[in-house]
Amino acid sequence: MTSYILGQYDVPFNVKENVWYPVEIRVNATAGNIVFSIDGQQVFDIILTEMGFTDSQLSFYGYASRGEGAIGFGGWQDQASYVRNVTATSLSDSSKVLYSNPMTDESVVVPEFGGQSNAYGVCMDGAKRDRYVWLGDFYHTTRIMGVANSKPEQIAGTWEFLFEYQAATGQMAGFVPISYQSPMPTPEVFLNDAGTVDAYYNFPDYVILGMIGLVSYMDYYDDDAFVKAHWEEFTRAMTWLIGNQGSNGLIDLTKYVVVFLGPGAGMAVNAAAVQCLDGMAGVARAVGDLESANSWLQVAASVKTAINELLWNDALGNYAVDVSTPEVYGVSATAFALTSGVANETQTKLIVDGLEGLRQGPGYLDSSNTANTTHISPNTNGFLLDALLQHGYTDQAVFLLDNLWDAMISNENYRSGASWEYVAQSLEPGIDLFTSLSHPWGGAPTYAFTNYVAGIRPVEFGFRRWIVNPLVSGLNVTSANATVNTPYGDLSAAWELVDSQLSVTITAPVGTDGTFEVAQPSSSTGIYETHIAGTGEAITISVQLLVEDSR
Repeated sequence: MTSYILGQYDVPFNVKENVWYPVEIRVNATAGNIVFSIDGQQVFDIILTEMGFTDSQLSFYGYASRGEGAIGFGGWQDQASYVRNVTATSLSDSSKVLYSNPMTDESVVVPEFGGQSNAYGVCMDGAKRDRYVWLGDFYHTTRIMGVANSKPEQIAGTWEFLFEYQAATGQMAGFVPISYQSPMPTPEVFLNDAGTVDAYYNFPDYVILGMIGLVSYMDYYDDDAFVKAHWEEFTRAMTWLIGNQGSNGLIDLTKYVVVFLGPGAGMAVNAAAVQCLDGMAGVARAVGDLESANSWLQVAASVKTAINELLWNDALGNYAVDVSTPEVYGVSATAFALTSGVANETQTKLIVDGLEGLRQGPGYLDSSNTANTTHISPNTNGFLLDALLQHGYTDQAVFLLDNLWDAMISNENYRSGASWEYVAQSLEPGIDLFTSLSHPWGGAPTYAFTNYVAGIRPVEFGFRRWIVNPLVSGLNVTSANATVNTPYGDLSAAWELVDSQLSVTITAPVGTDGTFEVAQPSSSTGIYETHIAGTGEAITISVQLLVEDSR
């Protein structure tokens, strides 16, 4: 994968591999320029702020174009470099040595330059760029891992890492960069207004998405030992969330400045909060905290009522993204209206129909007041894909799969084998060379295929009870198979449709039981259903269907 190009300069001679070259870097902290030479020959003389970054942007990432700084060494992405005999001298007085290191003593160099093993196994977005742990992206990442590589220790490790940055208020950090400082930075390093009663993290809605991810973790692994061990941290986060409920019944995160899902007191935030509260009530019951479970269910019900009273617009036939903009609707608002159960059947049909107004190029715009040329987010469209398949809206789901996600695999110039951060209207990476091409927030199809095409989903935590309910029509698919690793063993399902004859094979582990269910329009109930006890042996089912077009 090509590195992100900050600048490109011709070297005045051929550089050979496995040959040591003297390199000189002259940094003028007053003028803000860097002069770089190899073997005594100048390659470039540039000013940092002319490379596309403003001073404020550099400051956000912890850098500066002027003033004091630090030095570090290492090849850029997919590159290796070897360094020895380092000397730093004053630019105005070359006899004044500021730093010297032969770089040959591993016991000295490795600790000094931050080389050490990871404290925890963690899940990152932008693994080849940001190397940040993004709490909100856990909404997708946890479910991806649940069906793909089944490594619960990496999910638990991510939470362990994030606990170290939980604020005194209970708020979790929206994102934390991987750091090898010793000791590790304290939460105050990343908090806004640190040391005051108003201290906060940006991306407060990522706490909501992250806690939904915790519910998914329990869905797949039923790791009540881990949750019990950290129940204090999780309940503090939930208490913080509930503390943001306003007098009108809506959760209001406006004061936190940077909110990802949209307006801080808007539809997406509140519908996601309902989903979070309902889901975490189930987790609370699983660990024996019935008081919290009942309390969170009550708050969820009150938020749901406020949503339908304040954010549903009859004239629009949709949920407004915010009370102040009743004519604007959006993807995340629509998605969470469906997955949270906030929308009734009539509202669901109306808001799905309303998606046509957001359809643009490879996907759906974030909102109805988003410019038509804006890049498309596989993250928010991933929320939507899950919601559409959950409710059987296959036409819209196929549009997303055939366009937004197909763009990530059909273009050989950019295909990485992983999901992208953004997709442009041109079907190229959405934010040019800066686009992360290894971003799990764009990986919703990974779990959607298992959950809805193969049809394997948990009914109780850890798949003690499960359902296999495949969408056998509307997706232009005639066969599918998947296996999920559960605490009881592998659960697999495979189906094939020939004409109207459906053949299904399910192998469920001992200690579990479940249901096979499929739409059967020709039957009196419209559904074929049978109960299956897990035996570890394959069970074959044959069903005659009358296959209809998707709605």
